[in-house]
Amino acid sequence: MPAGLELYDAAGTLMVGLTSRLARISGRVTTTANTAGNVTVPGSGDPFYIMRDGTPAGMFSNTTYPSISVSGNTVSWTAAQQSVTIIYGVY
Repeated sequence: MPAGLELYDAAGTLMVGLTSRLARISGRVTTTANTAGNVTVPGSGDPFYIMRDGTPAGMFSNTTYPSISVSGNTVSWTAAQQSVTIIYGVY
């Protein structure tokens, strides 16, 4: 008999099963204004990132933000005026 975690919604539809891919946050880094950088994402799976700038919602900002990219297991960012927090992990 198979064993494992399965989660269903109220209608009985399988939402999470044995073959589901779930995200795992590995860490976070706060960039320094006007400085490019990168971080290696540990673990196996496809890397992802989330950028947070700390600006209150609805506030207009006339600054530039870093361009962020993923290559292999490395998340990189360009130099920009605005410091941001990058949350990264794998899924």
